[in-house]
Amino acid sequence: MRVQIVEDSKVVQTYLVSVLGSEPGVEIIGPIDNGVDAVKVALRERPDIILMDLGLPRMGGLEAIEHIMAERPCPILVLSALVTDDNCKVTFDALRLGAVDVMRKPGGMSPQDVAGFRERLLRRLKLLARVRVIRRRRKVTPPPQQTEQRPIPLDKEGETVLLIGASTGGPAVLYDLLSRIPAPCQWPIVIAQHILPGFDHRMATWLRESGHDVRIAVAGDRPRPGQVLVAPSDSHTAWSRGGSLQTLAVAKDALSPSVDRLFSSAADVLGGRVIAVLLTGMGDDGAEGMLELRQQGAITIAQRADTCIVNGMPGAAVALGAAEHILAPADIAAWLRGTLQATAGGRNDGGSHG
Repeated sequence: MRVQIVEDSKVVQTYLVSVLGSEPGVEIIGPIDNGVDAVKVALRERPDIILMDLGLPRMGGLEAIEHIMAERPCPILVLSALVTDDNCKVTFDALRLGAVDVMRKPGGMSPQDVAGFRERLLRRLKLLARVRVIRRRRKVTPPPQQTEQRPIPLDKEGETVLLIGASTGGPAVLYDLLSRIPAPCQWPIVIAQHILPGFDHRMATWLRESGHDVRIAVAGDRPRPGQVLVAPSDSHTAWSRGGSLQTLAVAKDALSPSVDRLFSSAADVLGGRVIAVLLTGMGDDGAEGMLELRQQGAITIAQRADTCIVNGMPGAAVALGAAEHILAPADIAAWLRGTLQATAGGRNDGGSHG
């Protein structure tokens, strides 16, 4: 695994080289202390993964990511102190531009701190070095695509709820999806996105730039139209029998928040009054819960494999037969917009569609 280190701090450079240098099978490229050289080296050396700081001289990390993803796509793991900063918009912008994931910069220097960071970093690098990445067109916003999938109007009694599950690569797709759905949305939206502990509130703040009312879900919430609730990172979010949301404890080392918990509990409580969307992510979280929803008559949509950074979760749902529709993100948005328009028209006309 060839890892390109891009970091301007000599202290952090030394730290990262000491962490990775003794690991068998890891070859270090760099360290490189500025964005201009980072782009040149990435194009020339073709690393398996890039470990990227954002506050760089000559060319900032965001611009470097944009150049690399446009010219020679490569999995980029952002290592940033901004993850713990109140103003971390730049970190989410890095994900939107094509970075695959984010980690906090190392904190303490004790042997325990170093060992813990080393284990987390190596585990993340080994996973991300195998993911596929998508070429991004620099400084161009892709136009909405039209889908051949005809919107399916809903005629179920009661309020329909839109549930979305995602993991690696998910924040950027979520932002794009919400940006393409008219706000306020006439359906309540609940999102379960695997995310670093404590990073959930910052993601909710960033997602508000899509125009929607986004906030973190709390126990007792009753999702309502026009509201987007994000499951907190430190607990699972599930539906209670009374129709409100509840939070559940997370077992050690478990993925959090669980998409399966959200989907499965919705199948029990809401039945078919759900549209469930499963986006890019490692593993198979959400596949079993999506199957339960489809068996209850819910509409289920998985992200198309060739548009996923990691096709683990959507692929598992497709393999189980849980996904009724398999669509690219732009087509998911077009489908949702068409269905929203059809159901709104049905209300205005006083009729029903089928």
